[in-house]
Amino acid sequence: MEDQNISTIKKWISYVQNSNLGVALQYKVTLTSLKSNIRPWMTDMFNPALFSKPSVKQIPARLGENLVYFISNYVILTMLLLVLGILSQPSFLISLVAIGAVWVYLSKKEMKVYGIDVTDFQKNMGILALLVLSTFMLAGNMIIYTLFFSMVLAGAHAVYHDQPQINLKLETDLPPNTLLPL
Repeated sequence: MEDQNISTIKKWISYVQNSNLGVALQYKVTLTSLKSNIRPWMTDMFNPALFSKPSVKQIPARLGENLVYFISNYVILTMLLLVLGILSQPSFLISLVAIGAVWVYLSKKEMKVYGIDVTDFQKNMGILALLVLSTFMLAGNMIIYTLFFSMVLAGAHAVYHDQPQINLKLETDLPPNTLLPL
C-alpha cells in the first residue's frame, strides 16, 4: 500500500514538473479576472468627490472594501511603476539583454559538465538563478522601494476613498447552509 502511494506521488510530481499547462491556465485565469475587474480610472478611482477623511471606526471597513474593489487598478499601477523603474536602470537592462543572449546560446547547444549531460531543465534553472541574482544585485533596491511605495499609495487611497456602492447579495438573501463567495 505504501509503495503504491509513493509511486502515485512520484508520477504526480513528474507530471507537474513536465507540464506547464496548469501554470499557464492559472496565469490566464488570473489575468482575465484582473482585466475584467478594472474600475474606471477617472470616474471612480481618481474622482475627487469620492474622497473624504474617515473616522477611526471607518478605516478598517474602507481599507478592506476598497482594497478588494480596486485590486486590479492597484496591480496595474504597481506594474507601471516597476516598468518605469526598470527602464530607469540602464545597467539592469544591459544585464537582461546579456542573460537573454546566454539563454538563446545555451538553448541551442548540448552541454556537458565534467562529462555529465546537462538537461534543458538544469540549464534553465541555472539561467533563472543568474537572472534572480542579477535582478537583486542591480535593481533590488528599486524593486523593494517601488513595492513599498505602491503599498503606501494603495493603502492611503483605500483609506481616504469612500466605500464603493457594490450590489452584493446579503447573507439573508442566500439559501441556508450556503458558503459566502469570497
